[in-house]
Amino acid sequence: MNQPAAWIFQANPNKYNIHQSLRTEAEELWNCMQHPHKIKNNDRVLVWICGKTPGIYAVGTVIREPVFQADSVKGVNYWANPIEGLSARPRVLVRYDQVLLDRPLLKRYLQWDPELWSLSLFRQPRGTNFKVTSEEWAALEIWLQR
Repeated sequence: MNQPAAWIFQANPNKYNIHQSLRTEAEELWNCMQHPHKIKNNDRVLVWICGKTPGIYAVGTVIREPVFQADSVKGVNYWANPIEGLSARPRVLVRYDQVLLDRPLLKRYLQWDPELWSLSLFRQPRGTNFKVTSEEWAALEIWLQR
């Protein structure tokens, strides 16, 4: 059986109140603008928050593959501009397995790990969904266990 794929889903706190949603929600719909046909149930998700202190702030699991739809009723309330939440686009349902708000894996440390130098988010930071290779996932798992 194939291992689940791993992805980084990037959130912009200027557009979406991701810190509050991670504090209160067990699962959320995520925009899936890149790779919607490749993201599958049971894939692993690392939630990356960009901005002043970029890094990984949660780990989750895809529990429903992408569907073209508006955000959930709760999700719309987290958008700075609710129109963005009401717009139909591919969205995937992610369950949060581990929230790291108190101890995120910050970019300023991760970027020095030679196993992560090719991380697509570091090379091309614009976008929402980034593929993580199995080697990068293995390196990130070590960071997550610290």
